[in-house]
Order: sequence, then C-alpha cells, then structure tokens
Amino acid sequence: DRLIVLIGGEPDALVVALDTASGEEMWRALPLVAEAGYSAPVIYEAGGVRQLIVWHPTGISSLDPETGEPYWEHSWNIPGGMTVATPAVGGSYLLVTHFFRGSLMLRLDQDRPAARELWRGSSRSELPGETDGLHALITTPIIIGDHMYGIGSYGELRCLDARTGKRCLLY
Repeated sequence: DRLIVLIGGEPDALVVALDTASGEEMWRALPLVAEAGYSAPVIYEAGGVRQLIVWHPTGISSLDPETGEPYWEHSWNIPGGMTVATPAVGGSYLLVTHFFRGSLMLRLDQDRPAARELWRGSSRSELPGETDGLHALITTPIIIGDHMYGIGSYGELRCLDARTGKRCLLY
C-alpha cells in the first residue's frame, strides 16, 4: 500500500513513503546531508523483522518500512552521490560496492535489527591491476554462501570471500 522512494527533500526527507491509493505522504525519514544517490531502497528480512535498506552517499541505513523509524545506520561516505548498485544480501551478509571506493561488507545480526562492519576494500583506484576487490558501479553482485561474485570496474569477473574480502581464484 506504499511506494518508498529516495526523494532527497527537506526537511528530513531523504526517503519518503507515499500511499499508492491517494499519493499522500505516509512518512519521511533521514536528513538530506548530501545528494540522494541512485540505489533503489530494498526490503530484506533480518534480525526477525523486515528492514528497509537504504544506501545513500553518507552511508547505509536500515528503517522500519512501516514507519520509517531507523533501526541502525552505518557511515560510509561516497563521492558524487554515486551510490548505484543495489545492496546485495545473502544469509547474514549485506554488501554494497562502489566504482572508486570498492566494497563494504556488513554482517546482519540474526537476533535483532543491527549490523556490524566485517570489512571494506582499501584500494582507491578502479584501474585494472590496482583493485583489491570488487569496484562495481551499476551491476549488482550476488552472494552465495561465503562468497560474493560481481563484475568489476572494467568488466572483470571477481569472486571475494564474504568473510574477509580477499579475492578468490576462479577456475
């Protein structure tokens, strides 16, 4: 019964839920501290609740999709509003990836709505041969078990160990 979108409005309207029947605003959440970004908000089940995951240029936020109230937030500043790829979930892993900054992996708590950082890529170059992990822009990676797979900055197929962020060998 609601459409949830990144609007980037003021005050406190980075994310807005609209009633699909009337178009009326149901709730608004998160202050706009940078651009809104481009990644679509997604809902995943974790920690015993449905969580609206919003990846925006200053971090990742988890909201209650019914009320817009925050469950948790994790800071990760992204230049130029370039949050594009959809956040990927597999089991308790939550991954976002950026062209220049690489990837960030969070572990979702299974008992309550919370998350903690497992690792983040350290390279700041997307150039082939200079990346330490996955530097995707548009393509959304997938997570299977303890591995994640994605297409990197210049078309390289990459596999990373979801627990550590280290590159895997592909055969």
